[in-house]
Amino acid sequence: MTMLQAIWWISIFMAVLSVAIMFVLIVRRLIIQRRQTWWGKRKNELTGVVFDHMEDPKSIAAIKGDMSDRDMRLIHEIAHELMGSVSGTTKMNLLTLLTEVGGLESAIAAVQSKNERQRFIAIDNLLLFNNIRAIKALIDVLDDPYPRIRLAAAGALVKMGAHIPVGQLIDKLGVDSGIRPRLLREVFRKIAPRSVSEMIDILKSDAPDSVRELLIDALGAASDYTAVDALIAEMKSPAVNIRAEVMRALAAIGHPSALPAVLKGLEDEAWEVRTQAAISAGRIGLAETLPYLIRLLDDGQWWTRFRAAGAMKKLGTDGMSKLQEISAGSSPAASIAALVLAEGKAA
Repeated sequence: MTMLQAIWWISIFMAVLSVAIMFVLIVRRLIIQRRQTWWGKRKNELTGVVFDHMEDPKSIAAIKGDMSDRDMRLIHEIAHELMGSVSGTTKMNLLTLLTEVGGLESAIAAVQSKNERQRFIAIDNLLLFNNIRAIKALIDVLDDPYPRIRLAAAGALVKMGAHIPVGQLIDKLGVDSGIRPRLLREVFRKIAPRSVSEMIDILKSDAPDSVRELLIDALGAASDYTAVDALIAEMKSPAVNIRAEVMRALAAIGHPSALPAVLKGLEDEAWEVRTQAAISAGRIGLAETLPYLIRLLDDGQWWTRFRAAGAMKKLGTDGMSKLQEISAGSSPAASIAALVLAEGKAA
């Protein structure tokens, strides 16, 4: 076979292969369209069935045996979609109907699926039931190999009001991995009000900084003044993020016993900590910090100067009078004081 013949046969083969691939794609598209058409039509039919049995949800058990597995999946889908737009007795009836057609069993089976997407959807479905079986299934999911699945399960458990020890959550969610999804903070913030003592005990241990930072944030969200001493102790940390987080937490709690830590923070070597300390001083209303705030008006960081001036403004007459006095000059402190005073006038 000559080179020209080889090229010719290869060209024919590629042309036939292209036609075959195109034919397969067309057939596949037709099958998908047909399936979608059937799915939409059947879903409309079953939506009517759901509404027919809404007032007496247990009556659907009589026709359940005549429905296929695909029908059951569609009824689950319809019920879940409706659940977000109803309330009161209607929502309770819809949940009963969903239970009657095996919605809970289906969600428990799905959450054990090998398909990650199905497990993720199942977690949201289990949240609807909020009973012992659903909670047990979600606790098992805390051992899932995928971090986002474990975190979603933890979020669902918290919404259900299930108590999970803080230490167990830390271990299951891999908090010390350095990952900081927003949902992770939300989970710990929600459990904090009933877990203050547990969190304080962990702070007293040799927990890694990633865990400490998360717990400090959660304790601030709990607004429990009994955590103030434990938070103040964290100001000894060499980590800037920890010290800055302490200042944010103390500002959120707003208790005057935070004064020693705030004074220390206002003289911290890290500008991030000084800035957060200034915010804390203003939010808590610590008049004793005024001399420190005045010094911060000459800080090397603009943001620190701005926050210090803003804190002085919140300290009442004394702070305002000092700002007005300083604003008459021409230094960086005067510029920032004038800026903050002007903002007040503009508002």
